[in-house]
Amino acid sequence: MSNKYESMVGDYCVVVNAIESYVASKITDFEYWDAEGSKFFVDTESATYMYDYVEAAIILGVSEVQMQHFFCGALLPR
Repeated sequence: MSNKYESMVGDYCVVVNAIESYVASKITDFEYWDAEGSKFFVDTESATYMYDYVEAAIILGVSEVQMQHFFCGALLPR
């Protein structure tokens, strides 16, 4: 695997860990999170929050490049 793709996969993992940490510590009635296009969603029992990748990078404490790599990975077929 080329260094470019290794970096993207690494960034994807960093962002997923940041998301899991964020929802575990900041969201009390957390139900699930999702990513679509360049938007990040957090659903709770009472509301849905939507962030673009720049806002998500700020609240998660990751770089914008890491968020872009995350969204590239999130768009791959599962």
